[in-house]
Amino acid sequence: MNKLMGIIAELQNTLDLERGGALAERLDSIYTYLLSRLLEAVSRQSPEPIAEVQQILLTLRDGWQQVAQQSPTAAGAAGSRP
Repeated sequence: MNKLMGIIAELQNTLDLERGGALAERLDSIYTYLLSRLLEAVSRQSPEPIAEVQQILLTLRDGWQQVAQQSPTAAGAAGSRP
């Protein structure tokens, strides 16, 4: 659990909120939510928040995989949107 929380915290810490626009802000909110759910899982000794975190992380992974599969031109254009 500590390793997972460390990974999520590192992802959050590497966000560039000034240049990342709405996407970076949204990811920041998601990472904050994930960390709070993991803390809840630990404090309540409950597996439900962990399952929710897993599902959200899988959705994020799938989204990043789709971005990676785009052509470099399309990926660059998507990254330059406000």
